Formats: sequence, structure tokens, C-alpha cells
Amino acid sequence: MAPRGTAWAPLPGSAPGPPCARSPSPQPEPAIRSGPVQRSATGTSGRAGRGGASGADGHARVGGTSSAPDALWGGPAEACARGDATHDVGSLEKSRQLPQVAPPLALGAGPSRSRPDSRLAVRLAHQRPRPAAGPAPSETRPLNMAVACGLWGCEDPSRWAAILALHGEVLRARAGPQGQLEALDRWYREDLPKAIEGRAEKHVTREELERLLAWKLARGRFRPRLQQLVATNPPEQVVQRSAAAFRLLPDMQAAITELCALRGVGPATASAVLAVGAPEVAAFMSDEAGAAVPGLPALQYTLKHYLLYLGAVQERARALSRGSKSGLWTPHHVETALWTWAVGQKLCPYLLPDLSPSLGTPEDARPAKKHRTQAD
Repeated sequence: MAPRGTAWAPLPGSAPGPPCARSPSPQPEPAIRSGPVQRSATGTSGRAGRGGASGADGHARVGGTSSAPDALWGGPAEACARGDATHDVGSLEKSRQLPQVAPPLALGAGPSRSRPDSRLAVRLAHQRPRPAAGPAPSETRPLNMAVACGLWGCEDPSRWAAILALHGEVLRARAGPQGQLEALDRWYREDLPKAIEGRAEKHVTREELERLLAWKLARGRFRPRLQQLVATNPPEQVVQRSAAAFRLLPDMQAAITELCALRGVGPATASAVLAVGAPEVAAFMSDEAGAAVPGLPALQYTLKHYLLYLGAVQERARALSRGSKSGLWTPHHVETALWTWAVGQKLCPYLLPDLSPSLGTPEDARPAKKHRTQAD
């Protein structure tokens, strides 16, 4: 390369003329760089010129990859690219006063330290769109309370009676091909109540207590340890404790406490004994029926939980009895219907009736009165 200041002679045969306008060469998309400006090999600072050597000021040249921050913001580096070597300090200050637009951030590039606008661009780039607001609670609330709360949300005694009539079919689906549960349930609902009522004083024997426990375990969750504990009770003690419990009714808390003194007997088993001998005041606390009653805490086999459950079942039995035309509803009937509905939903939902309210009652189904019009 010729040293600086060398005069170039025109080529032979070429006439001197005005300099041709140079078309701006395409510039590569600048990448944002942070930190101080890279200096040239001469170590001096200055503006970029055209060519391969450093200019008088020592800035990196625009012909290559510019490292000057002004090249990113339309500052004096663009003037140097146009060949404006007389760009003074005043024009530099004027260009920096103009509003600048931040270029798009390159992938992996960090925020620029020399421009406050770049930090704003980074914050805008990392903003996440807010999720759309969900529907109001009133919009997600189901229209049919019976569908939301299952059978408990239905207040029509005829529908409860229809589900209670399906107990035998649901029980067969639960029992399976062996049919042991069907035989135990028939004994619990037909034979055992007659045996208790036929005695001078209501009570159960140890053999009846063991068979009752087998019915309970086959109908719900199987716990073989309970059967071993119940078998260790003396026969006379079972008769005494059960007779005392029936005498304490309708004090349900005292009756349950008396039966729980027997080995292997908890509030759930004690409620099964009292429900079969006094169905008008007691109800068996099955897992399925307990889970079907809304407003109760998580199922616990405690006396406190049973009293809460029994209070809700007794209230529902009184409400069904007031609107029923077929007969009196007992807490024992309510528990049986709840168990039938819960198990039927899992095993044979096609058997269960629709709990949606009908469009009209028999009174509403009567034809409306014909209003007289002008045509008449």
C-alpha cells in the first residue's frame, strides 16, 4: 500500500472529470456490543475512514465490522461511511441529541451499557403476556344442584325412592359372580332385624356380630384384622354391651360409646348394629354414604364425625318424609340410597335415573286457559 500523501496519476486515455457518486455498500446487520470501544492497532482514538489502515482518530473502520457504538445508532460513523472526513464535534453533539431507535437485539446479546434505551428494549423483550381472565364464579357455577352434589342435591322423594329400588341390582354388580355379598345383605336386612325384634330385650350375639362385620367388610373396605379382634370377645359380654346400647337410645353418643368397649368394634361397626335394630334413629356410617354428604370434613372413624354425619342424614330423612307420599323415610333408608347411588355411579351408571329436574310438574302440565281474542 502506498504511503499517505502519495499522488496518483490518471490512467492514459482517461479524461479527468467529476468524481462519480459512490453507491453505499451493503452493511452487515450490526450486533450490539457492550463495553468500551475497540481501538485500532495504532492505539490512537479517532473516527473511522475508508480503507484498511486506521484513521487519525483511531476508531475501527466501517469497511470491516465496526466496533464503534455510534455505528449502531446512526451517529458520526455513518458520516464517515459516506466519506465525510470533515465531520466535526458539533455535528457529533447534534446527532446524539436526535431521538434514536434501538435496533432489534441479537440472540445472546446482553443489554448495552452505553444506551439507556437498550435496557428498556430488554425489559420489553422479556415481558410475558398476562393470561386472559377466567370466567366469573357465577359463570362456572352449575345450573343443576342435583348434578353438582349428586343424589344429596336432589329433593324429590320420588327420585330417591327410584334409586332405593335399584339397590338389589347395584348390589349384584358389586358382589360379583360369587354372590356372597348378596346373601350377607339379605341376612342383614331381613333375617337379623326379625331376630332382634323377636327377643325380650334387643341385643346381638357374638356370632351375629361376626357375621355383621363380614357384611360390612364385603360391602366396603376389607380389614381382616377386625374379624380376628371381634372373635376374641366373650359371648356374654357381646350380649350385655349390645343390650345396654339399645337401652340407651335415642342417646346416640352413649349407645356408640357402649358398643365401642368391645374389641374390634369402632363407631362404624357400632352404627351398623344400631341401624339394623333401630333404623328409625340410626344409620350405618359407610364410606360411600359419608363421602356423599356435603359439608362434612374428611372421613374419620370417630364418634364426633359419626354424630355430624348422623345429624345430616336424620335431617334429610325428615325432609323426604314430609314430601313423600309412599311412606316414612328413615336414616337407614337414606344411607342405603346414598350407597346405591355412589356405587352405581362407578359400576353401572346406565341403571341410574336422571336427576335433572323435569320441565314441569303434574300441576304445571295442565293446559293453560284459553284467552278470548278478537277472532272469537
